[in-house]
Amino acid sequence: MSAVCIGASFLVREEICAPPTCGRCAPRFMHELDATTSVARWIAPDCAIEAFCSDTPPIRIIASDLDTDALATAARGVYTAEKVASLTPQRLKRFFLKGTGDQAGFARIRPQVQRLVEFRQVNLHEAGWGMESAAPLAAIFCRNVMIYFNKDTQTKILDRFAPLLRRDGLLFAGHSENFFYNGRTTFRIRGKTVYELATSTHG
Repeated sequence: MSAVCIGASFLVREEICAPPTCGRCAPRFMHELDATTSVARWIAPDCAIEAFCSDTPPIRIIASDLDTDALATAARGVYTAEKVASLTPQRLKRFFLKGTGDQAGFARIRPQVQRLVEFRQVNLHEAGWGMESAAPLAAIFCRNVMIYFNKDTQTKILDRFAPLLRRDGLLFAGHSENFFYNGRTTFRIRGKTVYELATSTHG
């Protein structure tokens, strides 16, 4: 499976147009299902620690991928200097350990961040994702993967996302994805790349 998956493993591949996921509103979005084909991000736990001003915030984060090699890389939490270059020096110091000796040039996620994330293999085509026990989720990040599915498959996946979300939960898509065609049924647009349940009474 790893041979056919996209092996991008930069810590931050692109900015997410989702201000509510950080800062004062971060506690509302502390469950994450990241069903992308890239290495699961560590930005969510970083934001959670900052939002709660605690290394042990009351959150649960589930990061998923189809590629088991990508999951193993993410679980190790070790990155080259190039792949963490987009982070500020302050964030690097707070959330990473700098490699020394034969690990020079590498950065490792600190244990208090690592403990917040559970990694799972998820295939969106399969009947069972095993996420029901984690629901209701405050947010689902499914970015840059739906573009590989036709509209019928996208609709089926969106219909399965809906029961996993809280009534005020949000779905975050990639910049090249849009679900306007589905907006009258399961989801409706909330902001750029951000969707809410069509039944939501929020805002």
